[in-house]
Amino acid sequence: MKHTTTAALLLGLTLGGDVLADGGAQIIHPLFLDQPGTLALPKWGARPADFVASVQESGTEGCNGQCFLLNAGAGPAEAREEFRSATGRFVMFLTDFDGDHMEEIVMVLGQQQESGALQDKLVVLAVRPGKFEPLFETPVVEYYGGEARWRYAVTFQTEPAGQGPRTVIDLALANDRANAGGMAAKHDVVMRKQHLRYALDPGTKQFVEIRD
Repeated sequence: MKHTTTAALLLGLTLGGDVLADGGAQIIHPLFLDQPGTLALPKWGARPADFVASVQESGTEGCNGQCFLLNAGAGPAEAREEFRSATGRFVMFLTDFDGDHMEEIVMVLGQQQESGALQDKLVVLAVRPGKFEPLFETPVVEYYGGEARWRYAVTFQTEPAGQGPRTVIDLALANDRANAGGMAAKHDVVMRKQHLRYALDPGTKQFVEIRD
């Protein structure tokens, strides 16, 4: 099941067919939701039978369309958590980072900073019995008012590695405007990070930046 809406396009996500990337890596396109719905997968490897991942509007009072319920797993071990996206939109991916055929959850959510500025973060969650375990998060979009912002175009890749193929989160800087109100001067550290790549270290079970 795949579909594309304006929300996914605004986040700069690459959602097309398979193509080859540089360095022998191949871009992959996981199952995803960018509006309330359900993904159901069959048993495979560590993934149990009747595995379901879904996002639904929570209906919590006062949320103004920003609160959603995330469910993933199978039967009584299903994990369930409410999350809030300050932008009122989200994208959820299912992708396997450790090669056990049990997908992790990747969420892209809007968060409001203490300054009031909006930022979209990419968050990786492992599905455990009855709960989600946060593994990694990083900003992918920051708003400066109006349409002026920086953003990372998000792709997922599989590539050869020392202990077998690994799945990589690939972030490529893509500015929506050439001149974003002094963005480079205020956020020069971010601007120097033109390209970021992260993968799960099989030893530490933590995400690390890949520096090729």
